Amino acid sequence: MASKIFITGATGNIGSELIRILNSSPTETKLKLKLLVRNVEKAYKLFEECTNLDIEYVLGEFETISSLPTIFQDVERIFFVTIATPNVAQLERQVVELAVKTSKGLKQVVKISALGASGDLEQNNFFKNLHDSETSVRKALKNTSISYVVIRPNMFIQNYVRGDLADIKNSGVFYRPKHDHGLPYRISHVDTRDISEMVAQILIQPPEQHANQTYNLTGPQSLTYEQVAQIISKSLGKEIKFVELDEFEYGELLRKSGVPPFLIFPFVRLYQVFKLNGTTANVHGDYQLITGKKPRSVEEFFNQHKDKYL
Repeated sequence: MASKIFITGATGNIGSELIRILNSSPTETKLKLKLLVRNVEKAYKLFEECTNLDIEYVLGEFETISSLPTIFQDVERIFFVTIATPNVAQLERQVVELAVKTSKGLKQVVKISALGASGDLEQNNFFKNLHDSETSVRKALKNTSISYVVIRPNMFIQNYVRGDLADIKNSGVFYRPKHDHGLPYRISHVDTRDISEMVAQILIQPPEQHANQTYNLTGPQSLTYEQVAQIISKSLGKEIKFVELDEFEYGELLRKSGVPPFLIFPFVRLYQVFKLNGTTANVHGDYQLITGKKPRSVEEFFNQHKDKYL
């Protein structure tokens, strides 16, 4: 009988927090998870305290799931978060088609996309790749009764850890591309913990409750990078500056920091899209409507994690 929740990206920011939340969620029966991981030992250590869950670890990668033809036979729900590479639409469609074909009890597919995903954009663009992947999964589920849910979060607050921690800690700065004509970017950064909370709610509630829905997730404030710098400064008790770079300089910064060449142009494209429209400046209430909780703010994040930066 299909009863397991299949999860990719389990050891990442969103996936790991999701599993901890599911472990503490009140459910009538013990939740059964099937985690696709690159390192079983690492994943086991990460979740060894999640004793309220029945966890199965499967060694593999999202790109090669087709080599595991029976992986979805006992799966009822799928949650996946993938990198927005140019071939992500093809990969996700292949995975979902395999699941539809081999799982007799599949009821729900939940996918992470991004706020601003659009088919009207040019190639080499994360937002275009993610829109195409949304569409490809929808086509793979056509003529089925399987619930499909798309989560579109804004930029992650946690990016200030992954990409900016050393610069903030050692030099008191963080870098972003400048906006033309001196106009500031406004972004309603979202905490990845809120994304995990949202996904957990969806995965434990009846699939039909969220059938064919798209949810936009943001933080509670639309902030310029100057305002973010002020918030970080107040939290850390020292001045932190936002430094503007032109697009070439930003691309060079990414290259020197070890970002793969095929990802540099899409990262620069992000800010080109921000110049074209104000989608990522919007504040949406979807998170609070579903969870009943207020989204975490940038200020809360840095107050909780300031020790990392000092």
